[in-house]
Amino acid sequence: MSDFLFHGGARDLNPGDSILPPDRTGVESVRDWAADAGLDGSVIRTDRVFLTPHMEAAAMFAALSAARWPAERGVGGDLYAVMAEPPIEPDPDWSGEPGGSVQCPSAVVLQVVRRRIALAEFSEVLSL
Repeated sequence: MSDFLFHGGARDLNPGDSILPPDRTGVESVRDWAADAGLDGSVIRTDRVFLTPHMEAAAMFAALSAARWPAERGVGGDLYAVMAEPPIEPDPDWSGEPGGSVQCPSAVVLQVVRRRIALAEFSEVLSL
């Protein structure tokens, strides 16, 4: 785990930019992904952004966002180190250690960690 919080998803943000929830941006949410997979995503809020101290988990979510850019075939979004905007709440869908995933109304990009994360990096984990 890291001392930082990370978010993976939107492309081309820069330090100082805000990460906003799907209700404000109109992009597909993790709740939508869960429904498409036949899973119950009812506890996933679309008015919150999700952050984690696990850089690789955030990178995986960036890669999973590849469906937003179908012309680029399996190339997803970007990975950011962020600062959460309060209030910070536990992610009700998280079953790991406390603080392993949190939700908040928005976050501010502190640093771009990686751009354009390929879905293929997570093919074994995701059984692709």
